[in-house]
Amino acid sequence: MKELDGITYKKMLTNGLAMLANDENRINALNVFPVPDGDTGTNMRLTLESGITHMADDESLKNAASTLARGMLLGARGNSGVILSQLFKGQFIYFKDKEKVDVIEFAEALEQSYKTAYEAVIHPAEGTILTVAREGIHHIISKINKDLSFEELFELLIDQMEKALANTPNLLKVLRDANVIDSGGAGLVLIYKGMQKYLKNEIVVRKDQQTIVKASNPQKANNLFDEDSEFEYGYCTEFLLQLQNKKLNQNNFDINEFIKYLETKGNSIVAFKDGTIVKVHVHTFTPGDVLNEAQKYGEFISLKIENMQLEHNETVTKTKNICSIAVVDGKGIAEEFKKFGCDVIILANDNFNTSTEEFIMAIKANPAREYIIFPNNKNIIMAAKQAKEILNNDHIHIIETTSVIECYFGLQMTALDDEELTIDDHLENIKEGIEGVDTLLITRAIRKSVVDGIGINGGDYIAILNGKIIKTSLNRDELILEALDSIDEIEDKAIISIFSGNNISQEEANTLACHIRDKYEFIETGVIDGKQMIYDFVIGIN
Repeated sequence: MKELDGITYKKMLTNGLAMLANDENRINALNVFPVPDGDTGTNMRLTLESGITHMADDESLKNAASTLARGMLLGARGNSGVILSQLFKGQFIYFKDKEKVDVIEFAEALEQSYKTAYEAVIHPAEGTILTVAREGIHHIISKINKDLSFEELFELLIDQMEKALANTPNLLKVLRDANVIDSGGAGLVLIYKGMQKYLKNEIVVRKDQQTIVKASNPQKANNLFDEDSEFEYGYCTEFLLQLQNKKLNQNNFDINEFIKYLETKGNSIVAFKDGTIVKVHVHTFTPGDVLNEAQKYGEFISLKIENMQLEHNETVTKTKNICSIAVVDGKGIAEEFKKFGCDVIILANDNFNTSTEEFIMAIKANPAREYIIFPNNKNIIMAAKQAKEILNNDHIHIIETTSVIECYFGLQMTALDDEELTIDDHLENIKEGIEGVDTLLITRAIRKSVVDGIGINGGDYIAILNGKIIKTSLNRDELILEALDSIDEIEDKAIISIFSGNNISQEEANTLACHIRDKYEFIETGVIDGKQMIYDFVIGIN
């Protein structure tokens, strides 16, 4: 093949997605920390899936690449997903005036790809997906000429990417200690291998096609909504609609007129048209009416309807002075944050990190003059920043919290509903509350690993202090006491707040609190039922 068009580009990427999805668990297992808190393979798969869902079936490469890039930017999850979205944004930057490209032009797009991704990362590290992307093309660029086919280009590219991937442990100590290659780089190689296979007429079939809507738990739903419940909040209705030529002339579809219709049926409306795809979010008591109207213009790519009575996730419908948005894992933590005036809670979905689009939807559905976002996970900060960049809104303020503990103490230091305080006052108060806070996370290892010289066996309890694994043990309470004792100037601390996980009984949590009080009589210790999924205990020390 000598030229690449938009249709072939999409088919190649679809093959790459299948290749990645089929090996997702292996990529996840390469993560250095043996904890299922937003695994790389899952984040990359969801990001690319979002891009291909949005991607136009168009021979024009610039149109196909534009819709792919936007879909990936919106769907980006975790650091690996954000970087992957930036890599393909870089390709679009090069393709933006191209109907087709030859081999030399595609190689130049690959160069633009890694340069764009490097620019998006504040402190790029070598030995990561960035290195694999850069060295993959950098070391073969001199071998590329107009007589080369795409098949030959991908042969050279993947060979060099695999060499770069194998070398990542030599560039990054944390990989060397854990005896693994970089997971993000490994995922990228899989995507390009799938693209190469398409060029060889090898179609990769996904072994386990992902479903869009998760089955609900009837017993759980019945606890929250039964035959005597008042239906007060309506349905959160979201869908992607593919406009159809057989139903209308594309030029005759007016998104503003459709929004006017939605306003007669509900509120918290977010709707925009991206090429021939329409994205809609609306809170309505009559989702059937909305869907029937939408189906006059096209057919659904994806569809989600949720009873908001079950979610307990009320949104603000009037313009507030300040809207605060926090990501949490655990409904108990969410309820605690609401007590401190947090407006919007984004519940993390088990090990799925929050996407850029979820931040955008939360912002658009909650009108405010200023926004404060708490990502509460270092792997979510980039997605929040990307949302701010896409919206181009200087009134979005991201507090780079890496744990819910930092958010918890930060929220306590300010009154978000006090309109006499300026946004700068609130931000200063929050940062003051976070300063000096220690976060201790306790969980069990899901596999054998070595991190920073510490040997970890599957099933061990792990103590993670301020993002760093410090100790392991088979005795959880002893491990926690030893970890607390290792904190600098623990004798100067005043508060220990314990959030207990979903699998921890009240008795276990109270017993731990008693042990801590016995050892640190001078520190006020309290227990909160956090109901978080991944960590047995999330402990804040301040």
